[in-house]
Amino acid sequence: MNYDEIIDADFPEAHDFEDPRDTEARAKPGANFESVYGQAVYSDAMSELRAVSKRYGYSERDEDAYWPVALMRAMGTRALDGRKHDVKGTPTEDEVNTAKTTSESFLTAWKAMTGNDLAGGRLSGHDRAKLNTSVPRKFLAQAQELRDEGVCSYVQKVIELGRDFRNGERDRGDLQRGRTPKEAKGLARVRERCIGD
Repeated sequence: MNYDEIIDADFPEAHDFEDPRDTEARAKPGANFESVYGQAVYSDAMSELRAVSKRYGYSERDEDAYWPVALMRAMGTRALDGRKHDVKGTPTEDEVNTAKTTSESFLTAWKAMTGNDLAGGRLSGHDRAKLNTSVPRKFLAQAQELRDEGVCSYVQKVIELGRDFRNGERDRGDLQRGRTPKEAKGLARVRERCIGD
């Protein structure tokens, strides 16, 4: 085998690759961000969540606290393609950045509230106090609610948003057949659920 041919071969850049399913989905009538990229956003986020949970031994509540970060990262990655192809309902760069900041602030509040560094260790009292003062009180209150009750409104909204992404293509098809999904979909809900209260 001639290894020089392989070494000198011209391989397309990974970011230039386009999934043919995305091209096909964008061509469908009524296509929007959720219907084109929703399943991929959900799958990417679940893959990240499973990987970090397995690596660091997350509890169910740790997974709930991490879910918004995973979903917003996945949404941000797919939103780049959505904006590139002018897909209706694609979150803007500012919306994505705000959503990521919100999810990261909530995760910081979770760390402060539980003392879990989410990397396999524990935070010192000093580190927890420092984190406590670095995030808005509303996130601390939400993190405390998740810790004490097992649920909080912010995480619940993001869980529902994940379901919306997962079902985006089905909902688009329902609308095209004249059926109305249970709730209105689209960018308004993405904004409401991603950016937070």
